[in-house]
Amino acid sequence: MKRLLVILLLFAATASADSRTWTDEKGSHHTTGELVDFQGGVAYLKKDNGKIIAVPLVKLSTADRGFVESSMPPPAQSITGKVVGVTDGDTITVLDGSKPTKIRLLSIDAPEHHQAYGTKSKESLSSKVFGKKVVVEWGKTDRYGRTLGQVFLDGRWINKEMIREGWAWQYRQYSKSEVLAEAESDARTEKIGLWADSNPTAPWEFRHPPRAVQPAPLAEAEPPTAPPSAAPRAPPANGLASTPDAPEEKEETVYVTKSGTKYHRAGCRYLKSSTAMPLSQAASQYSPCSVCHPPTPKARKSDSSALADSPSVGTGDKDDAPPASRPPTAANRNPFDETPTGQTVTGIPTYTGPRGGQYHYSKSGNKVYERKR
Repeated sequence: MKRLLVILLLFAATASADSRTWTDEKGSHHTTGELVDFQGGVAYLKKDNGKIIAVPLVKLSTADRGFVESSMPPPAQSITGKVVGVTDGDTITVLDGSKPTKIRLLSIDAPEHHQAYGTKSKESLSSKVFGKKVVVEWGKTDRYGRTLGQVFLDGRWINKEMIREGWAWQYRQYSKSEVLAEAESDARTEKIGLWADSNPTAPWEFRHPPRAVQPAPLAEAEPPTAPPSAAPRAPPANGLASTPDAPEEKEETVYVTKSGTKYHRAGCRYLKSSTAMPLSQAASQYSPCSVCHPPTPKARKSDSSALADSPSVGTGDKDDAPPASRPPTAANRNPFDETPTGQTVTGIPTYTGPRGGQYHYSKSGNKVYERKR
């Protein structure tokens, strides 16, 4: 009896205190999970298997809607206006009436405009929102006077899209969202956007590179002197002058930082507090800096031959991806399905109409049909 009681107590301790049973609006489907986020009229539920699904609030039962709204009330303020400017991949300007307002997309950090992928990140955000009417939910401003907010367009969560499509990082210093963490993880796995680079530099590291530390000068060694009793070398039998033995090539020294993932030349602007390391050791643990371009170990012939003979690796393009499964066409679909009908990288669940068209629900509960590309 005591053993059974212990097992029940352990099970209760490991179960999430926030996990509950959810029901759809018709009462025909149920699922168990934890509410981890609520953005733009969409509830994000973390199921018992760890998968996060997106369910429009209008598709939940009345009781579940009340639970979501009481647990995660929306920000006190919002702005609705046309986007008239895009500064970079995480900053836009929205007309609030006749007043232009600078909006910093909350929870994300995109590459700087003079950084690798900075231009592509800006182009991606511009293609999504420039000239269009968006809704910004916000609660505060930053020290630069910019409004910090979540941006929505026809029910799409633009902040999440930028991360999911590989054009921004989750700004983990200010965001603990499990939804955005999963979006970044998926983008990394698929090697899309800036994740096509094996080790992209995060913008916060780019903005605040470590200061360079000059290495201590090496002590000048005195030339060795021959012992007095050393006999001169005899000339070769063929009468030709002998060639001195080639000196052993000294391995180059590079420098690494405590928390960095790249190695650098001495004097690189990204060095702050550095540690000297032989090139071969550094190259086996770190990647070369793309700014100071440190040396790389000379490739052995056998290595290059192996590379030449190795099969090509997929680049993450659409041709490498498995064919998408056909979405279900049942009229009474389950909104708690792990793979929503026609789900795209936006994370907003879509549905199939009677004629095969794809649509999603806006924040107000209206159907919004997707444009065919």
